[in-house]
Amino acid sequence: MYINKLHPLCTSLWQRHMDSVSEDDTVWYCNSCLGEKTMAKFMKKLSEGAKRSQIYTNHSIRVTGASILTKSMLNPSQIMAVTGHKSVQSLTVYQRTDTEEIIAMGKKS
Repeated sequence: MYINKLHPLCTSLWQRHMDSVSEDDTVWYCNSCLGEKTMAKFMKKLSEGAKRSQIYTNHSIRVTGASILTKSMLNPSQIMAVTGHKSVQSLTVYQRTDTEEIIAMGKKS
């Protein structure tokens, strides 16, 4: 539902909500992204509310998104368009192999 209510002219996934909306409105968000501090407060509140073992940050979202996109075999330019990275070299940090992948590779041998 969140995705369907985003402002169509704003390219940001995290958009500032409108002051007043009704359930029938097609758009619930403004044509502007959430500010960095607003997002940081949201991440802290979300982490605490979910009783996570750590406080997740804005960068946590970027890291998770980049990792998922990398594992989805998208090309670097597509990933950079989403994450805002300026160079392919900066994406190498997200090319990690997790335990499940290592186990799966061992079964293929």
